[in-house]
Amino acid sequence: MAGETKLNEEIPEVSKECFDAIDKFLTLSDSEYRRLSCDAYIAQISNARNYTWLAITVLAAIALFVWGTNATEIIVAKQPVPVLIFFLLFASAACAVGAFFIASSVGHNSDTHVYLKTTAKIFKASEEGGTSMQDIYEERRFLLNECNQATAVAAQYVQKRGRKLRLTGYLIRVAVVSLIVSLLSYALF
Repeated sequence: MAGETKLNEEIPEVSKECFDAIDKFLTLSDSEYRRLSCDAYIAQISNARNYTWLAITVLAAIALFVWGTNATEIIVAKQPVPVLIFFLLFASAACAVGAFFIASSVGHNSDTHVYLKTTAKIFKASEEGGTSMQDIYEERRFLLNECNQATAVAAQYVQKRGRKLRLTGYLIRVAVVSLIVSLLSYALF
């Protein structure tokens, strides 16, 4: 990448300003990583759980409607309105079932990329007295790079879950509207 230095390059004596800057970048990168990997994950799983319950509620309403009415007599009537009602109920049920399964799968395969795997070696070397300021600076640069990679992975998972949640939201809307229209059609029929 342009502007990125390699870790093996010679680094001139590191100034306090460089340490302060990299500490700030590490703090900002870490907070962005936590926002994507923890906060966004919790919010998305909560939304998925709500969509799951909405889908179950729509399916229960459809079951109660079909059970509470004489569905077989209405179907046998072979008039356009009952056919429309049951087509809308079927569409609503299909969308609700699809939304249920998609919402249930939102949290699956959402591994996080942990970037703090290698920090122990610098602390161990520091305790033994074999760490220079340049070594610490290089380790911080390495951590910053790892954090940025972990943030990119977390952002991909957030986008993947977001696409599933948007599709689930559309399916729930179609299911609810279809259910309401079919109930209103039945009430007016």
